[in-house]
Amino acid sequence: LWWPNGLGNQYLYRFEISMIANDQIVDKQTIKTGIRNLELINEPDSIGQSFYFKVNGVPVFMKGSNYIPMDNFITKITPARTRKLLIDAAKVNMNMIRVWGGGIYPDDDFYDDCDSLGLLVWQDFMFAGSMYPFDDQFINNVEKETSEQIQRLRSHPSLALWCGNNEVSEAFHNWGWQKSLQWSAKDSIKIWHGYQLLFEKILPDLVKINDSGRPYWPSSPSIGWGRKESMTQGDSHYWGVWWGEEPFTNYEEKVGRFMSEFGFQSMPEMTSIRKFANADPLQLEDSLIQAHQKHNRGKYLIDKYMEQQFPVPEKLDDYVYVSQLVQAAGMTKAIEAHRRAMPRCMGSLYWQLNDSWPAISWSSIDYYGNWKVLHYQLKKAFAPVLISFEKKEGFVNIFIVNDLRNEVHGKLELKLSTFSGEILDSVTQEIVVRPASSEVFISWPEYKKFDVTKCYIQVQLLVNEQVTAENIFYFVDEKYLSLSNEQPKIEVAQVRDFMMLTLSSTALVKDLRLQSNDPDGFFESNFVDLTPDSKRTIVFKPSGNVELKNLIFTYNSLNGMMHSD
Repeated sequence: LWWPNGLGNQYLYRFEISMIANDQIVDKQTIKTGIRNLELINEPDSIGQSFYFKVNGVPVFMKGSNYIPMDNFITKITPARTRKLLIDAAKVNMNMIRVWGGGIYPDDDFYDDCDSLGLLVWQDFMFAGSMYPFDDQFINNVEKETSEQIQRLRSHPSLALWCGNNEVSEAFHNWGWQKSLQWSAKDSIKIWHGYQLLFEKILPDLVKINDSGRPYWPSSPSIGWGRKESMTQGDSHYWGVWWGEEPFTNYEEKVGRFMSEFGFQSMPEMTSIRKFANADPLQLEDSLIQAHQKHNRGKYLIDKYMEQQFPVPEKLDDYVYVSQLVQAAGMTKAIEAHRRAMPRCMGSLYWQLNDSWPAISWSSIDYYGNWKVLHYQLKKAFAPVLISFEKKEGFVNIFIVNDLRNEVHGKLELKLSTFSGEILDSVTQEIVVRPASSEVFISWPEYKKFDVTKCYIQVQLLVNEQVTAENIFYFVDEKYLSLSNEQPKIEVAQVRDFMMLTLSSTALVKDLRLQSNDPDGFFESNFVDLTPDSKRTIVFKPSGNVELKNLIFTYNSLNGMMHSD
């Protein structure tokens, strides 16, 4: 059977179909596909109405993001660029990509890659954020286009869902068009009937005719984020954080049944910025930089959330770095809350995976393919086995979330340590983690017998003495941490055609960022918290543009930035 990424292999088979007349083959096709069963379970329950996918009879928590066109110039979207992006998604444990309805239908290679990588596709039809005509001529055009797309894509095992549109139902009900566009009551009734004709009659009928085994969903989200029902049924686009300026802590409260859109912006890497803004020296306020901001309140919102949790730097390079830390902090808080709520919540697809042009945006990978902090941290946030923390009523609850189909038998180790390495307390216990589960294994009392600005909890799950999952909990926000001006030690060794960097320190180093004079090279891990008296090995894959003997590695950290004076 074909399985999503992380749950099994993606077995694909070739089928040859021939049409024979008078003992002669008059036409034939070869189709490469996988065998699997997929269901969308959308049923009334004690909470409201469920929304989750079963694959081969197994309920699967969907982990992923929203995909937009990879370039404003469509002919520049090559198979190589597409495959690299989707490999980068699979590398961080994603198992679903939502193709957003405001873009284009990707080429065949996109779906071939999703088939081979185990990335299920939530496929919006290309309708988004607007009311559409419903005269005969337009409907005829829609029927032809959507029939062709359904027939083109229906053999792909990765294709999970046809969705009628992006945010059209929400827009009609919540965006105030009736008032701003001065629709009469008669206008509104007529336009809504046109919506129902297109998205609740014509499109589902076409899916039934052309792809009867695939589920159809009329509109994403099913209910707008301002209504309480959006948290109890269907899929949710939660934009209280960012658009609504609500705090990151609301991510832990606003957890729906399937979170198909939520997001926060950050700056792209400095190497990317210098490709579109070549003034020297560069300043954050430079018009060339701000012209690439995707939102009219973008800088204000990044600044607002940064001030709440992080130190706000003045230098552009430091600001770029901290903006990415802010984005990662918010997004991973949301993702972990969604996963802890399993099976109430069964999906977490953040906005957005990629960019269409060089921009300050919600992406985790910038236009040039550089991973932001968020994308690196998704490896842990989307890992098959996750350790996650919930601060509640004077306790730190330590959850283990297991997406696997099998039990995990291991040893849970907890250490309360100071930033200088002194162990204040510890717990070790043998545990069994049930398959497809989210459970609290330790409730740690958050007593105040120590300086919370200088301590952290580190939790590791060891299976056969190997670390299977780990995470760190800080008692206060980053701007309140009493970080030393620790300088980590970095040892570099060449192993065949890549470099091994071994990191160590005598005190905690927060959010250590590695950089190289080979900007097209790739760090397999980055932006790590280096704990005292431990070693961490990171692989760097050179691009070939710089001779190995000439490679130079530098670093910075939150420690260094907070002691820059």
